[in-house]
Amino acid sequence: MGALRDLLDRCLEYALQRKTFGKPIGSHQLIADKLVEMRVAIEANHALTMHAAALIDADDAGATDVASMAKLSATRDYVSATRE
Repeated sequence: MGALRDLLDRCLEYALQRKTFGKPIGSHQLIADKLVEMRVAIEANHALTMHAAALIDADDAGATDVASMAKLSATRDYVSATRE
């Protein structure tokens, strides 16, 4: 998740600096949508990670499964975001 947050920060900075047709590329709908999708992925992965942590704290037997899902989801979302 940290790598995904870093990627979003870098993309936001670039989207505000780079200009086309006299305005930042971040103001174009396609770019803005990609940035929003990254933010949604961060929030969803954060929630899944916090859920896994709560299960671990509660000594729940399913904690390992949820932690594995959180890791897989965050990795997939990061790779997807870097491709965009």
